[in-house]
Amino acid sequence: MRSLYDDNIKKFNLWCRDNTSKAINIVFRPYDNLVILNDLIDDYLLKNKKILYIKKFFDVFKFKYNEGVEYITFDTLYSINKFYDLIILDDVSFYSEKRDIEIIEYISFLMKRCSKIILCSFEYILKKEASINLAGINNKKYFLEPRIIKSRLNFLNSMPKILYDYFQWFIKERRNVIIYTPNEIYTSSIFNYYIYVFGASKNINIIKDSGFILNNIINKEKINIIITHNSMSNIDNIKEFDLIFYFCDEKIFDSKKIVFSCAKLNSDKLVREVLLLCQKETYNVSQAKKIARSYNQIICQEEI
Repeated sequence: MRSLYDDNIKKFNLWCRDNTSKAINIVFRPYDNLVILNDLIDDYLLKNKKILYIKKFFDVFKFKYNEGVEYITFDTLYSINKFYDLIILDDVSFYSEKRDIEIIEYISFLMKRCSKIILCSFEYILKKEASINLAGINNKKYFLEPRIIKSRLNFLNSMPKILYDYFQWFIKERRNVIIYTPNEIYTSSIFNYYIYVFGASKNINIIKDSGFILNNIINKEKINIIITHNSMSNIDNIKEFDLIFYFCDEKIFDSKKIVFSCAKLNSDKLVREVLLLCQKETYNVSQAKKIARSYNQIICQEEI
C-alpha cells in the first residue's frame, strides 16, 4: 500500500520535470528537516544551474551546500537583481513574523526572477499554485496539539478552575511555565494577580519579563512562572517550559505563533502543554488547533 508521503513525493518529482508549472507550495511542520530537497539541489548543481535559498537566518557553515548555492535572508530579498533557475523560500526552519500576505508578495516578486520556485511553509499559502503536504516526513513523532480553555471570566483577577488545576499539576511535577500576554498592561496585571495567588509559596518563582533571554533567568531550585509580552520573537530558543497564551483571542496571537510554539516544545523529552486561554474561540485559535491536528492525521494515515 502506497503512503501519502510516497504519493506526494511522486507529485513533487513530476513538478520538478514539468516546465509549465513554475511554483509549488510544500507544507512541512515547523523545524522539519528539508532533506527532501537535497536531490533536486544536487541535480541543479550538477547542471551548473543557479540556485537561491532564502530564509530568516543562516548559519552557512552548518549548511550542506556552502558552494554553488547563494543564500540571502528575508531582509535583503527585494535587492535581488539576477535571474535564477531555482529559488527556495524557507519559512519553516526558523520562526518569522511574516504574514501570509507578505509571503505571497515575496513569491510574486521572485517569480519574475526565476524559472522555478519552492515555498516551504507550515500551512498552505499559495492557493492557486501546485501544493503537496510533507509535514512530518522525517519525524513521525506525534505533534503537540494546543488545548483551548474558554471562559467568560475576567482573567486579570480570576482564573478558570481547569487552569488552576493545571497549575497544581505543574507545581506538583516541578514544571516551569511561560505565560504570554498581548502587552505590557496585561503582563503587569497578571503578574500582580499571580503574586496574589501563588506568591506565598516558597517553591514558586514568579517573574515579570522585561526583555530577557528565557533560559538564563530561571531559578533551578524553584518552579518558575514567567509572565511576558516581549519574547514571542524568541520562540526558536524556547525549551523546557510549558506555555500558556493569555487572552489568546487577541489578534497579536496568530495561528503561526501558536503552531511554531507547539513545534518547538514538541522536541522536548517530556510531553509539554500549550494552553490557549480565551474568552471566545477566534479564527486563529481554531486554525492553530486545526493545523496541529492535521499534522497528526497524516501520521495516523501512515500507520494504518
